[in-house]
Amino acid sequence: MQLDLHLPRPRRGLVCAALALIACSSFSLPAAHGQDATAGARSIPKATTKAAAIQLDRPAEGEFIVDRAGLIDAADAQTIWALCESAQTEKATPIIVVTIDSMADHGGQGLQIETFANRLFDQWGIGHKELGGKPWNTGILLLVSKNDRKVRIELGGGWGRTKDDACRKIMDEEILPRFKEGNFSAGILAGVKGLQQLAKSLKVPKSKVSFLVAQAPADG
Repeated sequence: MQLDLHLPRPRRGLVCAALALIACSSFSLPAAHGQDATAGARSIPKATTKAAAIQLDRPAEGEFIVDRAGLIDAADAQTIWALCESAQTEKATPIIVVTIDSMADHGGQGLQIETFANRLFDQWGIGHKELGGKPWNTGILLLVSKNDRKVRIELGGGWGRTKDDACRKIMDEEILPRFKEGNFSAGILAGVKGLQQLAKSLKVPKSKVSFLVAQAPADG
């Protein structure tokens, strides 16, 4: 399940695959115009040739933030880390937050945001394929490409289509309004709060899996 949108320009100042069957919404927000939205499901065809790797290093175990675009304030990073760590340790659901200046900077020249995010999700293997002997795959990726003015929520296949409306609401009511004001850090934090609430709704099967807890990012 993924959502993506074209963002207004800002003011100055790990072993799973993504869904093969996805719900996708696209939002276009040109200046002085309203919002147009479409939704639907599609199957991603198997690639006939190996897709080019996204040029981003996978975060270490227990790290949840890759802020290449420098959009997240230090105080918000602490809170985001705590929310992500909670989702990981309590619900076996890693939330990975990635910000970049542009997809082209990382081998994504000409790619749509959905393709870039899907490749990155699969390349990093976000989430746990199984838990307690049952399929799980509930990892979450929140990707922001600042100069492309796009953001995407991508969920692992274990979510199915159950949270389409919830993700749309997070995007429309939590992330996008703050991004429109140029407050990317607050928008990302609000989005992670919503995604952590999704994770909290999961019922975790009994498992012997233990989760490593890393130190929170240092202030500054």
